[in-house]
Amino acid sequence: MTMMNIVTVEEVKAHLRIDHDELDSVLQDNINAATEAVLDFVDYWVEKNSNN
Repeated sequence: MTMMNIVTVEEVKAHLRIDHDELDSVLQDNINAATEAVLDFVDYWVEKNSNN
């Protein structure tokens, strides 16, 4: 399954004022982990609050 990213590396770099590419892979790993955590929580919340 392809994961949807909530933000891009470019957006994170702009927010953090990073102007080099040395940390791109680290930033992408962090984006992936954060996205997975958010989506897991949303899935949990929907399951817990569904009326089925």
